[in-house]
Order: sequence, then structure tokens, then C-alpha cells
Amino acid sequence: MATNIKQSDIMMFLTDRFNTNSLNIPFKQGFYTSDNPNDFNVVWYKPRLNDKGLFDVENTFDSETYAVNKKRFIVMQTDVSSGDYTGLPNVQMVSFTSNVEVMVYADDPLILLTTKMAIEEVRDSFIGKDFLHTISGFNDLGNRVNETIKIVTTAGGVDYGNEVIIKGRKFLIMSLVIELTVSKNIEFGNQIEYEIGVVNNETNEVGEMVEIIPLISSWAVSQEMQGEQMLRGFSVEIQEKARQIHNYIKARGWGITFTFLLDLSNPIIRDFWKESINAPDLPTIYVIKEKMKEYDKETKKWIYPEDLKFERRVVYGEVAPSEIVRGEPIMFSIGFSLSAK
Repeated sequence: MATNIKQSDIMMFLTDRFNTNSLNIPFKQGFYTSDNPNDFNVVWYKPRLNDKGLFDVENTFDSETYAVNKKRFIVMQTDVSSGDYTGLPNVQMVSFTSNVEVMVYADDPLILLTTKMAIEEVRDSFIGKDFLHTISGFNDLGNRVNETIKIVTTAGGVDYGNEVIIKGRKFLIMSLVIELTVSKNIEFGNQIEYEIGVVNNETNEVGEMVEIIPLISSWAVSQEMQGEQMLRGFSVEIQEKARQIHNYIKARGWGITFTFLLDLSNPIIRDFWKESINAPDLPTIYVIKEKMKEYDKETKKWIYPEDLKFERRVVYGEVAPSEIVRGEPIMFSIGFSLSAK
């Protein structure tokens, strides 16, 4: 088994994510010295001043044209908490809190505005998302191995902080807090996806399937048992066993409950809400499709295995609305049972 998840793994992941902004603004921090994902050398150093006393500009050399150019980058500093590791030997999962500080050159309004847009874009990409990231460690034999971890993230707002003057130049320090839950072998709720369609009661055809994202999904399976005493205890050898009641499954039922934040722009959730208030004469029949993405070690990507895909035809069962509080979002739960059709 390779080493557990480290803070430096998270720092590399965050640096990669900041550098995937669509505005192509480069972010750089002291510990991360390579753009090659197979190079895991971690070197700590302080930003160096160039010949003009600038620490956020570096010289680049083009080996074909022999031209020396200057490239500006955004200085960032990432602090990652020590981590809340799960205390089980067979579970490698940990939660981190990271505070990212970005120092932006503020004398140029265009640079400041563009960098602000890039940071907000990266922040939005962290909210409720899941990622795959390759890390490096050592196995029990001391050999270096690469592993892929699953990361679920969320982020808060951007704090625009205070201005600082360095070498006569004005900078604005922006900060952002990012929460990460990281795992090697545990799956997350983000990996399960749902689509729901309405069945026409007359034609029995399924309408357009609409994606839904419930806050909570709860499955339920009920079994009606029937007890039988198959033998009489005439023999001493089998007397104890014969007195036992043997249970057999007489009937089984299946159901699912979704909990939503009310979003009336989604037509399916709108129908759920209307049906919870005023039930129609004929129960609406729905088709629920569920699929789960899983990390594939061969392709090193998310895949949707066939054995983790399900489809059920269900009818509206029951609704459990939450208290409606002014100033608070509306939340409600709706349950479904297997359809007779």
C-alpha cells in the first residue's frame, strides 16, 4: 500500500486547478516547480527578484529564436490544514481546509480585473464538483507508484483583502477558502446521477428525460416474511432444529425518496411540488434512471459501468414538506413506489 494522502498532493492539485482558467493567466507558488505531471519533485524556495527588482516576472528563453522574453505570473500561496484523517485502516479518506492567497499587481487596472475574473472562475469550478487527480507515493517495497485519488470540493467567497506596497509597486491580496474531501477507495454521492421522465397514461410512452440533482437520495426495500415449521420434533437428534421457524420471502417492495431544494425552473421538480399540494385524479407514472460513474484504472477516466445503471417505473408515493420559513429556502422530500404498469 502506498503512503496516505499528503498536504503536498492537495497543494499540487490546487495549483493545477488555478492554472486551468480559461483566461490562461499563470499562477505560481514556491513549492511547485514543474508543469510535468510525472515530475513530483517538491522544492521550497523564496521568489527571487530579477534585475529590476520584480518578483512576479521571470525571463524565458526560446531555444529556436534565441529570444529572451519576460513572462508575468500571479504569485499565490496555499496553506493546507493538517487534515482530518478517517481512523480506519481500510479507509483512506481525509478532509482538508485550504486557504489560498493570491497577490495581484494592482497598478494596472486591466491586470487586476482580468485576474479577478480568473479567480472567480476557478472558485466557481470548485463548488459542488468532483475531480480525479494523480499522486505519487511509495508502496510497501519502497517503489514509487502513481495512484489516482477522488476529490470533492466546495469553496467560499473571495476576500479582496488589503493593498500592500512592495518595491514601490501596489498589490492587492485576495484570499479564498476551499474545502476538500479526498479519498483513494471510497465513493461519493456526487458520482450518482439521475434522470426522470413522465409516462403518458394513454400511450404508455416516456417523455423527455430531465436531469435532477437531489440533496439526498434514500432507497428502501421491504420484505414480507412468512414463517413455516417444516418438521415435527419426533426425533431427539433433530428436535431443536425442527422447533425453529424457517422464514421465506412472501413479497418484496422497492421505493426511493428524494429530498430537493425547490427549483421551479426545473419542470420535473415543479410537477413534484404541484403534486404534493394537489394530488391528481390519476397517479402520475415516472421513469427514474440512475447511473453511477466509477474510476477506471485502464483508461484513467470516469466511466459508467452497466452493472451500476438502474431504471425503475414508479408512481408518486408520499411527500414530506419541510417547514416553510420566510427568508429560508424551501425544502421538501418526495417518495416513490414501484408502478403497477
